[in-house]
Amino acid sequence: MENISKFDPPNFGWLQVKLSKNEMDFLWESIENKGEVWNSSLAGNIACSNLIDDKDNWFFNNVLRNLMEIYSNEYPQIWSIHNQFAGVRHPLTLDTWWVNYQKKGEFNPIHHHTGKFSFVIFMKIPTEYEDQKNLPHAKGSNSDCISNFEFQYISTLGDMMPFNYRMGKWSEGMLLLFPSQLMHCVYPFYDCDEDRITISGNLTYNTSISLPVEEVEKAAEAQQKKEELSQQKKEWGDIPVETLKSYKKPKIEKVKLKQKPLKKGIFE
Repeated sequence: MENISKFDPPNFGWLQVKLSKNEMDFLWESIENKGEVWNSSLAGNIACSNLIDDKDNWFFNNVLRNLMEIYSNEYPQIWSIHNQFAGVRHPLTLDTWWVNYQKKGEFNPIHHHTGKFSFVIFMKIPTEYEDQKNLPHAKGSNSDCISNFEFQYISTLGDMMPFNYRMGKWSEGMLLLFPSQLMHCVYPFYDCDEDRITISGNLTYNTSISLPVEEVEKAAEAQQKKEELSQQKKEWGDIPVETLKSYKKPKIEKVKLKQKPLKKGIFE
């Protein structure tokens, strides 16, 4: 056998990040100053959820904006999906975010969010998956769902594929950023009187602000040039004005590789 190739069709994943102490402190302060009850707007069978406020857009500017940029670099095709805007660009903004106080027996059924990106943050997880799995009603089951957070996505064969996060102390301070259309759910935990505390939120387009595509691209190029000059200044000190005026971004030629056609069939 020769000329055997493996093909993995592109799909959309998610980002996982561990938040710093400073970021977690901000979140706990936001929770302490929580706002109105938000249960009626949510899919969850959870008794207590409240809106929270991103004071001075701190969390958006310091965490979410960076994660969206990383996601865009890893999955650039995300912008061609559900893109209903032609010829203009609208900035993404933190639309709503809320804190959930999940009690034993409560759950979040399979659902998706509105917006472009969504996220979940695990603030306090009072149970361990291993202990939950050993409870009498779960011990003999071949399922590993109990107490866990789960993503679900469709395979190339049309099957629903699960990806489980086995919840425990280890996951506290972890943020997951994902496309809002990605299905997910939260299974109930048992035999624990403490609340599981999580934060969820949606990033949506601010359609009150519109910029032509050319203007957005020009601004992005200017920002990149500014960052490159800033990095050069850190490494080499102050840059003479003459250098700044004559600075030009080096042109990088992109070479598109063409696959060499096979003379014979793949299994011949």
